[in-house]
Amino acid sequence: MMHGVIAYVMYWAIHMATNNDYLSNFLAAATVTLSAGIISRLSGRQALGNSLSGLYVLVPGAYLIKSLFGAQNTGWIETMAMNCVVIGLGAWTGTLLCSPTILGTTSGLLQKSSAKRHMHKRGRMTF
Repeated sequence: MMHGVIAYVMYWAIHMATNNDYLSNFLAAATVTLSAGIISRLSGRQALGNSLSGLYVLVPGAYLIKSLFGAQNTGWIETMAMNCVVIGLGAWTGTLLCSPTILGTTSGLLQKSSAKRHMHKRGRMTF
């Protein structure tokens, strides 16, 4: 749910500031996948569910709703295709920004730190 809220807030804020659907879709998709990737790196869990829940928020506006019921309903297939490409590129960009090269492996940084802390406690115990 958090990633859906992130997608909506990012889309709304950028759309209000710039009135550009393509830019707001791109940055909202990039933000969702970047935040899902960072949470995945920290927890060690897959980012697919978080990414999809955030990207589903962008889909209704991107596809037929705005194109068919808007003031200009000519060229809705081109608008739909362009929005799909922009959301896809935004999602891909966000995923690249949280790659293992930049943020480390997917084995879970939080789990590693708690395991190290546990090992230190065991080492101090005396019998």
